[in-house]
Amino acid sequence: MQQSFSAIPRSSLLKVVGIGVMILVMLIPMSMTRGVIQDRQAVNLEAQTDIMNAWATNSSLGARF
Repeated sequence: MQQSFSAIPRSSLLKVVGIGVMILVMLIPMSMTRGVIQDRQAVNLEAQTDIMNAWATNSSLGARF
């Protein structure tokens, strides 16, 4: 009888530790995905800057007046 009472907290502790390990394992792909998103945002910003610079240098409004 005493053995069944001690098995319940151990089982609960094992489940909590297992969930903690699973959370830590899932953080790895989440951080990798975040890195890909940041890289793509940087490329997007660089492309926007290049396009804005290309259009700004081709305008000649000031030269006509």
